[in-house]
Amino acid sequence: MIALLPMAQSAPVKPKAGQPCNGCGVCCAEEPCHVIRDFAHVTEGPCPAMEWEAGRFYCGLIRQPSKYLGTVPEGDNPLGRQIAECLGAGRGCDSEIVGVDWSTTPHG
Repeated sequence: MIALLPMAQSAPVKPKAGQPCNGCGVCCAEEPCHVIRDFAHVTEGPCPAMEWEAGRFYCGLIRQPSKYLGTVPEGDNPLGRQIAECLGAGRGCDSEIVGVDWSTTPHG
């Protein structure tokens, strides 16, 4: 089940699978990725590393892994690049969920 996040009402509509990521946050709201499950032991969504900025979601594990994984901040750039590669960042939307438009999803 997709978590209802207060700021998500302003997020972009989820693109179709394969289209470029637009930061809608649907995939991360549904469940935590394997990286945060394995290294931060988070087993249920929404992912705590979802960061909201400028009207979209970003992956905090990529942007500042030390904040979520307890690593040293000096390693954020190389570790963030490795996590991005591991998650397939930049390869397009891989969420098969369809029909999610945060602006019309009831928030409670």
